[in-house]
Amino acid sequence: MKNLIFLFLFQAGILSAYSQTFYETKFLDESGNFYTGFMVYYSENNCYMRIAFDLEGHYHVVHVEYESITAEEDGVNYLFLLGMNPFYITDSFGYTYEPEHFVWIWDRSETTEKPYYTTDPDFNIENIYEVEYFDELDLSELSEQYLRGFYAEDDPDYLSFIKVFNKPEEDTIITNYDIQPVIHLFMVANTSIGDIGKSCEIDKYNILSEFEGIAGALNIDLKKYIISGKEFSKKNLIKTMQSIIPNSEDIVFFIYSGHGFRWNDQDDYYPQLDLRNNNYQDLNTETSLSLSAIYNAFIAKGARLTFILGDCCNSEVGIKQTTNSSFLATKSNRNYNKQYLSKLFFDYSGSLIATAASPGEYSWSNGVNGGFFTSSFLQAIREEISILNDDVPDWDELVDNTLRIAKQKTSPSNCPVCSAQNGLKYSKITSE
Repeated sequence: MKNLIFLFLFQAGILSAYSQTFYETKFLDESGNFYTGFMVYYSENNCYMRIAFDLEGHYHVVHVEYESITAEEDGVNYLFLLGMNPFYITDSFGYTYEPEHFVWIWDRSETTEKPYYTTDPDFNIENIYEVEYFDELDLSELSEQYLRGFYAEDDPDYLSFIKVFNKPEEDTIITNYDIQPVIHLFMVANTSIGDIGKSCEIDKYNILSEFEGIAGALNIDLKKYIISGKEFSKKNLIKTMQSIIPNSEDIVFFIYSGHGFRWNDQDDYYPQLDLRNNNYQDLNTETSLSLSAIYNAFIAKGARLTFILGDCCNSEVGIKQTTNSSFLATKSNRNYNKQYLSKLFFDYSGSLIATAASPGEYSWSNGVNGGFFTSSFLQAIREEISILNDDVPDWDELVDNTLRIAKQKTSPSNCPVCSAQNGLKYSKITSE
């Protein structure tokens, strides 16, 4: 991009790598006109903003779609939200609209700062301005009056908001089970390995935080089994797996974050897990285990729901794929429909196995967001239980979205150094 190097002069800290669904921004253009934007963000390629402003005595609202790309130059990282396809929600009065593009800039300092914006597609330095304000919004901060500043009364998203506002809070979750279900979360993360350890640590933290929140919202027990750090080994994985005894109404999640590979003569589509915590150990059958074997072992335990997820490469031994490309991703999630969440965890049965990469492919990660597959899984959960989702929550759709979002993260625009990551899944999930 033209003059991109000069953006170094505006070097700022990293925007929080995780975000909520809704944002508000305020900024002034070069003529002093004031703009307020309300953004609805799901993922890198599923995001829009409504931008409201007064001009020559008329109130205007414009809809702009956004997608993100990342770039790196001279040790400085850039995250761009590129605006496209603008159209007026209100009467345009003959005006056209050049969409704003937003850019975050960071180095290793990781200090949060406001983004910059421009309508110049070449990002010339003289046309770039810092926004007045950019922050996340909680659902509790929204109101019908506020949203009417951005939506028509018959807008589908506006009607979804109103439905939530007018619906009484349903704190009581009713299940039809004789025994209250328990979530068994088995997290295996190679946090001590030198190359991807930081990414695996982020995955571990985010998964534990997510499931603690889910169990709290559903008012059910969460049993955690964690293999990481110096405890990371095949011996401890098998020992822990054998100790997990779910009842027939329970839910099991096995989630692996680490290295994976394929044997040269392997027919199984799913990867082998590399269970060494340093590269000086031999890689053999004593230090590896197939994801499929873990799936079969847990299926035999008879839980109502069983999920086996692997965020690892599915390629030749010794490949390590990390990148500095980063992206916005949802983290805390207060903007959700509790009944949707209840349906996912109480109204389905069966089993599912999914992995980040197809045979011969790499699984990508970074030291800010963690594994692309794991972060995409969290984003897909948010999208499935969002208050703006009008569809019935569904696990197959959720995991399909996980694979789709992870693939988007490895596209040339989002990660120039990445190769495509096409995940795999096999599902026997049914609605009860």
